[in-house]
Amino acid sequence: MNTFFSCPTDSAGVLSIERKGVSILTDVKDYKYPCCGTKCDIPRMGMMYSKFFIKAVAAVGILAVLSGLFGCNKEPKPAQHAMSEISAVSIACGHMDYSYGYYFWIHREQDKWLFDTRCFTHDHEVETEFENREVSSDDMDALFEILKRNDSITYAENYKKPIDSPFETMDKTTYNFCLNFSDGSQYTTCEWQKELEEFFYRLAEKTDNTKL
Repeated sequence: MNTFFSCPTDSAGVLSIERKGVSILTDVKDYKYPCCGTKCDIPRMGMMYSKFFIKAVAAVGILAVLSGLFGCNKEPKPAQHAMSEISAVSIACGHMDYSYGYYFWIHREQDKWLFDTRCFTHDHEVETEFENREVSSDDMDALFEILKRNDSITYAENYKKPIDSPFETMDKTTYNFCLNFSDGSQYTTCEWQKELEEFFYRLAEKTDNTKL
C-alpha cells in the first residue's frame, strides 16, 4: 500500500499530517510556510538544498574572480631552450587495446639521430619493434618543423600536471610526451600529441621497410 503525506493547517495554525489514515497534530512556527515547523521537515529539506546551491554558485563565482585577479590564466613564460638544444623526443600511449599502444623515441648520439619504437603499424595490424635506427636529416627537419609549429618547447616547459581525480578510472588511455635537452633538463606532459603521433607512425613504417 502506498504511503502518502499531506500537510494542511487549520485556522489556528496547527499542522495536521495524515499518514495511512492517521491524523497527527504538530506545532507550526511559520504561517506562510506551514511545513517549516519543528516537526514537519519534508519541504524544509528542499529549501535547505536550494540555499546550499545558491551558496555553492556564489563560491564558484568568487573563485573565478580570484583566479583572474591572481593570474591563474597568465601568459606562459618564454621558452628557455632552443630547438638546437633538444637531445631527445619521445611520445608514448598506454591503451586498453594493446595494438593501439605505442612507444616512440628519437635520441641524439653524437652526430646521429637514432630511432627506437614498439608499436603496431599498418592500421594497427603489424607489430613493429626496433632500436637505434638512424634517422635521415629530412625526417629530422620534418620533426623539428612540427615542434616549431606547435611551439612544443614553450608548451612542455610551462606544462602543469592536472590534479589526479580521487576516483580511479579503469582502462583509461594515457599519453606521455617528453623533451630532453643537452643540459640535462627534461619536460614531460600527459596530453595527446596528434601531429607527432602521425609523424612517428609514418616514420616507423618507413624505417621498418628499410633494410639494415
